[in-house]
Amino acid sequence: MDEELEEIIAAAHDALDDERPADARAMLEPAIARPGARDEVRAEALGLAAVAARAEGQERDARALSDRAIALASSSPELLADLLEDRAELELAARAPGSAASLLERAIALRASSGAETWLALGEARLRAGALDGADDALAHAEQGARDEEDDEGVALAIEMRADVALARPDAAAAGATYARAIDAWRALEDDAAIVRCLVGRARAAELDDDAGAVAAILRELEAIDGDVEGRAEAVDEVRALMP
Repeated sequence: MDEELEEIIAAAHDALDDERPADARAMLEPAIARPGARDEVRAEALGLAAVAARAEGQERDARALSDRAIALASSSPELLADLLEDRAELELAARAPGSAASLLERAIALRASSGAETWLALGEARLRAGALDGADDALAHAEQGARDEEDDEGVALAIEMRADVALARPDAAAAGATYARAIDAWRALEDDAAIVRCLVGRARAAELDDDAGAVAAILRELEAIDGDVEGRAEAVDEVRALMP
């Protein structure tokens, strides 16, 4: 039964990759109900069915399937950590960042070493929950982990989110300096939409510091960016509204 269910899991992964979550669930749920498979394999199938349910917009089903998967995965720390991370995404989508942070902390504790992506998710959850010191600590881990993994995009995103933490404190000087670092990182990656996001953050930091000249300079920089860049028009309006 394990081999049969593993084949169904592989096919369901393919269906999800092809954006066919309903097909993935149709494959998985009858197979899960049949007896004989090890708990670990059933847990993996249930977790994948939860991902498919969420992709369909069926949040209640996703939660129920996730609960069942987590309950069966106690014998496999790595699988349990993966399932907890997936459940944390559900909690963030449901605007429950505190619950998401707790789940991610459990996932990190289960692994000898967690990747930058997990630390980044924990930083986001803590930031959204208002736990700013914990958020910055997690994002520092994420930044270093991304450097170790040679993930330049992960480094840039971690720096940007650390700037968001500084702005939330609020610490205008730290936020402005950290957004400047993030802009340099995103420029190296030629990601104009991310640069626009960070310029808005710098403008908010400058406005917090009563530096109208800096806000005006950032506005000019935004206006010089190609109008087709995602978020550019909204960013210009937002920064213009910060002008005295």
